[in-house]
Amino acid sequence: MKRGFYRKFAVDCIRKNRRMYIPYLLTCILMVTLFYIIQALATNSNMDQVYGSEAIRYMLKIGTGLMVIFSAIFLFYTNSFLTKQRKHEFGVYNVLGLEKRHIGRILFHETLIIAAGSILSGILIGLLLYKLAFAGLMRLMGAEIPLGFEVSRDAVIRTVILFGVIQLILFLNAIRQIRFSNAIALLRGSEVGEKEPRSKWILAILGVAAILIGYGISVSITNPLAAFGLFFLAVIFVVIGTYFLFIAGSIIWLKLLRKNKTYYYKASHFINVSNMLYRMKQNAASLASICILSTMVIIAVSTTLSLYSGIDNMIQQRYPRELNVGVYAQPENHTEQYFEDTRRLFLQAAEEEGAEISNEIYATSLGIGAMQEEDTFSVDQSAGDINLNAICTLIFTDVEDYNRIGGQQVSLAPDEVLVYTNMDAPYPYDTLSVLDRTFTVKGVLEELPDARVYSANTGTNVFYVITDSMDTVWDLYERQKAVYGENASSMDYFCGFDISDTEKSEAILQNFSESFAAEQALFASENPSAGGTAFYGGADSRSGSYDSYLPLYGSMFFVGIFLSIIFLIATVLIIYYKQISEGMQDTRRYEIMQNVGLSREQIRKFIRAQVLMVFFLPLVVAGIHSAFAFPIVSRLLSVLAMGDVKSFIYCLIGTFAGFAALYIIIYSVTARTYYKIVSR
Repeated sequence: MKRGFYRKFAVDCIRKNRRMYIPYLLTCILMVTLFYIIQALATNSNMDQVYGSEAIRYMLKIGTGLMVIFSAIFLFYTNSFLTKQRKHEFGVYNVLGLEKRHIGRILFHETLIIAAGSILSGILIGLLLYKLAFAGLMRLMGAEIPLGFEVSRDAVIRTVILFGVIQLILFLNAIRQIRFSNAIALLRGSEVGEKEPRSKWILAILGVAAILIGYGISVSITNPLAAFGLFFLAVIFVVIGTYFLFIAGSIIWLKLLRKNKTYYYKASHFINVSNMLYRMKQNAASLASICILSTMVIIAVSTTLSLYSGIDNMIQQRYPRELNVGVYAQPENHTEQYFEDTRRLFLQAAEEEGAEISNEIYATSLGIGAMQEEDTFSVDQSAGDINLNAICTLIFTDVEDYNRIGGQQVSLAPDEVLVYTNMDAPYPYDTLSVLDRTFTVKGVLEELPDARVYSANTGTNVFYVITDSMDTVWDLYERQKAVYGENASSMDYFCGFDISDTEKSEAILQNFSESFAAEQALFASENPSAGGTAFYGGADSRSGSYDSYLPLYGSMFFVGIFLSIIFLIATVLIIYYKQISEGMQDTRRYEIMQNVGLSREQIRKFIRAQVLMVFFLPLVVAGIHSAFAFPIVSRLLSVLAMGDVKSFIYCLIGTFAGFAALYIIIYSVTARTYYKIVSR
């Protein structure tokens, strides 16, 4: 062979197959670009100047890991498709005298050209777009955009290594497929799956069962803590069920349509059902992949968007007032004295700054973790099996605080309580038993004024229990301390108020911190056995906390956008290649149809009906998946203080509508490509 023969041959092969290779090359370039950008952001030295930089880097690292996984999977899928479509071409080369080692050299040069071109182009484009992405991230986080341009050498090296390794693996996989196939198998390689598939009822039933289990987990979860443990299990069941259902269920559905003589024996239905039935064996997995990727795009964008857009609501939930102080104590003596002193110091700090106080609120409470079984709440640490749905938090306070905060005039006997819960349904029982005490539920509250004072976000179902007095709360404190020992809950005290001039907030907090440190020292000297850590707390402001939330949720939204772009690219690529492969295989069929009298308009109508039936099925199923994912995802968001369910609903519906519109555009473009191929 002449010098450079294989390289020239490889270039010629790429040129002749440009309809398939150009989208693949563009995908590789885009993957490289996105990976370089997110790596460069994670290693940017200017990020250290941004508030919450550690949280931002953590989110970017998570995004990097997910990008590595999905980039490898998507590129592997597309490369396998290209190899399969070219098996006939390789078989011809083999018959004409080229040995498999020669074909391997051609593939090596093709891979080298694609790898070098995509990595170099991707990094160059990444360098050009990096500043824009960095500015976008800073804008989402509400941070100033620094001047200057920075090239990350580490990001370049990691990008080259990652995609170099991926391309090497893709090359070895292609060689494996060629190496273990004979000339005849290569010649027929692109036609695999043309025999009529058998109905696989067991697989279809397993698919339906898996999806129902996944849906059941999502719908039945009522505890946010349980949602964390079962979310990925539900995802696995739905993914497996989706693939099983598309692979087996679609074939059964098409065969049932064929048995329906009234439906089947119409020209358009006859042609479309026959085409899809023989093609579904090899296309079902692609349709399932489109469905899963579409669901990922919808969920990723809607969740991160709802978190980012709901920052104000989350801050309102976590910080009931502009200035808030929380104090926690475990000692038996003098606790109420120091709670009162804390409030006095807090008010005094505001007075010294000349701040006008309004909406003051203060309350004492006790939070205990428990396991609910109907009206009994167990705190036994030796419990065997743990039901995550049963885990809850009991928060006790007294009726005096309840009356003062809510402007009520309620009185309770020592064995009576009022109950309020953050669950969807009110507390249904007449009694409540905990720590060997049984209380009569005098009333179930539909709302609890300023419930955030007692618990901004616990990540579990919460039962707020109003008792007759603080003596009862202290009694429960002693009882739970006997059970939990060193792990016992503390008595919690909250004090907060609003001020008209929020610019004074930081000065007030600084003054209070100094006074509170002296109070802690006094407490430690009077309670040497308790130690300084037995009385502790901290103060913060609502306006100041915004700077801590915005970087975290802004970076989450940014990573969500990046991942959604990757999922969307994969979806478009799978649809595009699917249309090309089917168009190539259907060319001969439609040529025969034209020879027997079908017009181009009729053929276009059949194509439109077939594409609509096939490609909109994944979108419909993705919408159903997203709807059933809503309960468990909303529980997860509640752990992150995203309590505005309506906001998430609007984001979910809006995201689905936007994705559906984009999906229709993709369908229109790919359907046109398909028609051009079959009508040549």
